[in-house]
Amino acid sequence: MMKEPRACGKCGQRTVKPAIIDHLATRSVNGQEFQTTVPGLSVSQCSNCQAIWINEDAEDLITQAILVKAGRPLPNNAIAINEKCELSISKNESPVK
Repeated sequence: MMKEPRACGKCGQRTVKPAIIDHLATRSVNGQEFQTTVPGLSVSQCSNCQAIWINEDAEDLITQAILVKAGRPLPNNAIAINEKCELSISKNESPVK
Protein backbone atom coordinates (compact mmCIF):
# COMPACT_ATOMS: atom_id res chain seq x y z
CA MET A 1 0.00 0.00 0.00
CA MET A 2 1.30 3.46 -0.89
CA LYS A 3 2.21 5.60 2.12
CA GLU A 4 2.19 8.92 0.27
CA PRO A 5 0.95 10.12 -3.10
CA ARG A 6 3.25 9.25 -5.97
CA ALA A 7 3.90 11.10 -9.21
CA CYS A 8 1.41 10.64 -12.04
CA GLY A 9 2.82 9.22 -15.26
CA LYS A 10 0.37 11.33 -17.26
CA CYS A 11 0.38 14.81 -15.68
CA GLY A 12 3.47 14.58 -13.44
CA GLN A 13 1.74 15.80 -10.28
CA ARG A 14 2.29 13.92 -7.00
CA THR A 15 -1.40 13.15 -6.65
CA VAL A 16 -1.70 9.39 -7.31
CA LYS A 17 -3.39 7.60 -4.40
CA PRO A 18 -5.41 4.42 -3.86
CA ALA A 19 -9.04 4.82 -4.91
CA ILE A 20 -12.23 2.78 -5.17
CA ILE A 21 -14.09 3.47 -8.41
CA ASP A 22 -16.88 2.12 -10.59
CA HIS A 23 -14.86 1.27 -13.69
CA LEU A 24 -16.37 1.00 -17.18
CA ALA A 25 -14.27 -1.63 -18.95
CA THR A 26 -14.20 -2.61 -22.61
CA ARG A 27 -12.38 -5.72 -23.81
CA SER A 28 -12.34 -7.80 -26.96
CA VAL A 29 -13.27 -11.49 -26.74
CA ASN A 30 -12.68 -13.43 -29.96
CA GLY A 31 -12.82 -10.20 -31.96
CA GLN A 32 -16.09 -8.96 -30.44
CA GLU A 33 -16.09 -5.99 -28.06
CA PHE A 34 -17.83 -6.29 -24.69
CA GLN A 35 -18.36 -3.57 -22.11
CA THR A 36 -19.30 -3.79 -18.45
CA THR A 37 -19.04 -1.69 -15.31
CA VAL A 38 -17.09 -3.18 -12.43
CA PRO A 39 -18.27 -1.43 -9.25
CA GLY A 40 -15.99 -0.83 -6.29
CA LEU A 41 -12.74 -1.59 -8.16
CA SER A 42 -9.52 -0.85 -6.21
CA VAL A 43 -7.11 1.16 -8.38
CA SER A 44 -4.49 3.89 -8.12
CA GLN A 45 -5.88 7.19 -9.40
CA CYS A 46 -4.50 10.66 -9.99
CA SER A 47 -6.72 13.23 -8.29
CA ASN A 48 -5.41 15.89 -10.69
CA CYS A 49 -6.02 14.35 -14.16
CA GLN A 50 -8.10 11.27 -13.11
CA ALA A 51 -5.70 8.80 -14.83
CA ILE A 52 -5.97 5.32 -13.34
CA TRP A 53 -3.57 2.42 -12.92
CA ILE A 54 -5.03 -1.07 -12.62
CA ASN A 55 -3.14 -3.74 -10.70
CA GLU A 56 -3.18 -7.46 -11.48
CA ASP A 57 -6.01 -8.28 -9.04
CA ALA A 58 -8.22 -5.54 -10.49
CA GLU A 59 -7.41 -6.70 -14.03
CA ASP A 60 -8.46 -10.24 -13.07
CA LEU A 61 -11.83 -8.92 -11.82
CA ILE A 62 -12.30 -6.93 -15.05
CA THR A 63 -11.41 -9.94 -17.21
CA GLN A 64 -13.78 -12.21 -15.34
CA ALA A 65 -16.62 -9.67 -15.52
CA ILE A 66 -16.08 -9.29 -19.28
CA LEU A 67 -16.04 -13.07 -19.76
CA VAL A 68 -19.35 -13.35 -17.89
CA LYS A 69 -20.77 -10.61 -20.10
CA ALA A 70 -19.51 -12.51 -23.16
CA GLY A 71 -21.10 -15.76 -21.94
CA ARG A 72 -17.77 -17.54 -21.53
CA PRO A 73 -17.03 -20.25 -18.95
CA LEU A 74 -15.28 -19.07 -15.81
CA PRO A 75 -13.67 -20.45 -12.67
CA ASN A 76 -15.84 -21.26 -9.63
CA ASN A 77 -15.85 -17.67 -8.37
CA ALA A 78 -17.79 -16.48 -11.44
CA ILE A 79 -21.06 -16.29 -9.50
CA ALA A 80 -19.61 -13.80 -6.96
CA ILE A 81 -18.24 -11.60 -9.75
CA ASN A 82 -21.52 -11.93 -11.63
CA GLU A 83 -23.44 -10.70 -8.59
CA LYS A 84 -20.99 -7.87 -7.84
CA CYS A 85 -21.27 -6.58 -11.41
CA GLU A 86 -25.06 -7.12 -11.45
CA LEU A 87 -24.95 -9.17 -14.63
CA SER A 88 -27.94 -11.16 -15.79
CA ILE A 89 -26.77 -14.73 -15.11
CA SER A 90 -28.48 -16.25 -12.07
CA LYS A 91 -26.87 -18.62 -9.56
CA ASN A 92 -28.55 -21.62 -11.22
CA GLU A 93 -27.76 -20.65 -14.79
CA SER A 94 -24.57 -21.53 -16.64
CA PRO A 95 -22.65 -18.61 -18.17
CA VAL A 96 -22.19 -20.75 -21.30
CA LYS A 97 -25.16 -20.86 -23.66
